[in-house]
Amino acid sequence: MGIYFVELGKRIRDIRHSQNLTIEQLSEIIGKSDNFVGNIERGESTPSVQTLIDIANALNIGVDVLLQDYVTAYKNKSNLTVQSPIANKIESLSPEEQKAIWEMIKVMVQFKNA
Repeated sequence: MGIYFVELGKRIRDIRHSQNLTIEQLSEIIGKSDNFVGNIERGESTPSVQTLIDIANALNIGVDVLLQDYVTAYKNKSNLTVQSPIANKIESLSPEEQKAIWEMIKVMVQFKNA
């Protein structure tokens, strides 16, 4: 299965919007033109691996978040890849909120295993 760049671009745009970043701000951070970033977000341009890394770093997320629909490990590990209500809610949170949720989950697992 190949990467569906329209969906990838939509994910980038959604995360950018959730962080209240303009396309101009993201473009400046990654050193690319506004037009190029817009083309990526619309699925009209194919970003290089380095550009994906730059975008992920600018958005304070892992590249795996951008590519989660295409990484086999995500599909085999849990039901989160079927976009459960929990996964949808977590995706809508800011990176800081996602990190806080992750820390709470780790504490709960430690408590359960104690």
